[in-house]
Amino acid sequence: MKIEPNKKKLLLFNLSKAFVILLFITGGAVAFKFAGILNIFAETFESFGLEISANKILFGIILAAGAVIIVMAAFKYITITSKKYMFYNNKLDDNGKDIPYKNILKINLNKSGIENKILKTGSMSIELTGMEENKVTIDYVENIDQVSNYFQSMLRNFKVRLYSQISTQQKIGKTLDKL
Repeated sequence: MKIEPNKKKLLLFNLSKAFVILLFITGGAVAFKFAGILNIFAETFESFGLEISANKILFGIILAAGAVIIVMAAFKYITITSKKYMFYNNKLDDNGKDIPYKNILKINLNKSGIENKILKTGSMSIELTGMEENKVTIDYVENIDQVSNYFQSMLRNFKVRLYSQISTQQKIGKTLDKL
């Protein structure tokens, strides 16, 4: 089973977040302009011999904020959508990094947070042992309950097979010891 975030939902959500932030910054900059604060900056620039009006400062603030917000939203989108997880019979593949099921201690689900509620997603936190990392979090998973049940079923089946192999090996070992 392959899990990856819904790219369309994430793109729309990140763009809407960027738009709201840009609206707040624009509102603050316009308030500064009407309060005369931007005129103080314009006068300061004039003292250095630069002719910059309050309107140009306002435009510069909005343009710079917009550029920064778009770059940040794009970076988050690229980072999140490049993540892919594959469930196999004996391991979880985390973007090319194998996590054996025997190293998984616990799985926690998280459906809280405004992003998860708006996107109708959740995150699955997997606690590990005997690995370099002690935790892996899979974010923006659609149908988190279904995916979690599937993953826990995979883990149970793996542990049943593992315990069966160990039991069989012990029985063989005891039989050989008697000979």
